[in-house]
Amino acid sequence: LSLRQVPEPPQSERPFGGGGTNASAAATWRMQPANDWGMAGAFVFEAYDRPGMYLASRGVGQHVELSLGPTPESFHVRPALNGEKGASSFESSSRPGWYVSCAGGAPPKLRALRLERAPSVTLDAAFKKSSSFKIANATEA
Repeated sequence: LSLRQVPEPPQSERPFGGGGTNASAAATWRMQPANDWGMAGAFVFEAYDRPGMYLASRGVGQHVELSLGPTPESFHVRPALNGEKGASSFESSSRPGWYVSCAGGAPPKLRALRLERAPSVTLDAAFKKSSSFKIANATEA
């Protein structure tokens, strides 16, 4: 299913009261297969309201900031470990052992965590049918 074939979300469901996605914890993303980038079995996150803009990583060290970019730099897969009911964890396939994490309205980050403490990201039921999700305040399971 192409992003262009899915209708825009209702104004009331758009992040920031109708504003655009800016890689913050309230952003809405669409999971897209990463096959076009040579990463079979992995996913990239495309901004729901900004087609062609992807979740990308920048920085080094313990906390890697995630931002929007025209080329996805950070690929993610669903690890075998799932968090609480209705939540999943997303590990970077380019940086194994690093997971998407966000809390308190801060921008999401890649964090190095042990697998048994992977952050869980709650899927937004309103967008499940269109294979997209909202990054809520993730909890470390």
